[in-house]
Amino acid sequence: MDNDNKGFEEIHRILKKGGKTHISVQGAGGLALKTMYDVIIPEYKKNPNVKKLLNDIMNGKVTIHKKFFMSNLNSANLTCYVWTW
Repeated sequence: MDNDNKGFEEIHRILKKGGKTHISVQGAGGLALKTMYDVIIPEYKKNPNVKKLLNDIMNGKVTIHKKFFMSNLNSANLTCYVWTW
């Protein structure tokens, strides 16, 4: 998009009151972008459990999944980092 302000005005115009949006700024290439498009988005579309998890994370409901991740990652000798927004 060539005009950032016009883009933000359009987002504001179409969102319902109290609505949320996810804005992502991407550069060329990169592992995160490839993972997002090749793995996360297709899984989100077809797997209701992944969709619920990602929706909960995006809506700030991370703590309800923290115990599950901590116990499963710790049992596999992996480290879990939990970010809260």
